[in-house]
Amino acid sequence: MIKKTFFVHYTKLTDRYKSIINQCNFYKDIDFMSNFEFIKNYDQEQIDDKTYNMFFDEKFETKQNKAIFVSKNGPEMTRKMQNAELSNALKHYQCYKYIAESQFNNDDAFLIFEDDVIFKKSPSILLDTITAAKNIQQDWNVIFCGEYRDWE
Repeated sequence: MIKKTFFVHYTKLTDRYKSIINQCNFYKDIDFMSNFEFIKNYDQEQIDDKTYNMFFDEKFETKQNKAIFVSKNGPEMTRKMQNAELSNALKHYQCYKYIAESQFNNDDAFLIFEDDVIFKKSPSILLDTITAAKNIQQDWNVIFCGEYRDWE
């Protein structure tokens, strides 16, 4: 059972907000499309040095206490993250934190989408994907149901 759906959203992109609302209204008969929340905290303009340093540090000595972000080019990022990247990571972190602090049953699941999601088919197909994954691997934490794009 999908307990809650999260949409990671950058608040300045109002067209994306409207798109999500329209899709949720279109699929309102699907429970997890009517029980949703937009994650709006930590927009990139809200990221200052204090917020950055609270969650991320490039120094080797302190990495164990903060997030380590990986990139497609290597095991760890070797540059300071851009505020937009950190914003997105912190919004996802906020979803995971909510989930970790929630009371839920072992068969409950949560969905996290970014605000540019477009459902090409009915989102109810996700239930089939989750059910199939649970039947194959009963001990799981995350299922990635997105479309992979090779940017290179």
